[in-house]
Amino acid sequence: MNEYTVYALGHSSPTEAMGEPLTVGNQEVRISGIVKNFHYLPVMERIEIFALYCRPLEFAYMLIKLSSTHIQAILAGLTILMKVVGYFAFLSICIACLGFLGIAIYTAEIKMKEVCICKVLGAELYQLIFYF
Repeated sequence: MNEYTVYALGHSSPTEAMGEPLTVGNQEVRISGIVKNFHYLPVMERIEIFALYCRPLEFAYMLIKLSSTHIQAILAGLTILMKVVGYFAFLSICIACLGFLGIAIYTAEIKMKEVCICKVLGAELYQLIFYF
């Protein structure tokens, strides 16, 4: 949360608020970090209450803090890591597609047997079409 939120909750300083319990919805959480006030709305607006809440099961983005001395090396490493993740994602999608193809082939074989039995028992073409 930002410093403005700390003072709005009635604390006298940010260090006093660290570790204090806070109820969010119906869940109790602890304040684990306080940042300086910053504009997350247009600059013409005044700074408002702001808090970040971490829900590990709902991660969609990754925030990384980089040291200013080795940024190029770190970015190169991250680029390689993201390429590897991309390759594994592509491989898993290909394996899933093969599974779907297998299910489709199996279903077609079962249906072919059913159609043959219906045809032997005297079904007409329009009856077979309505069967599906």
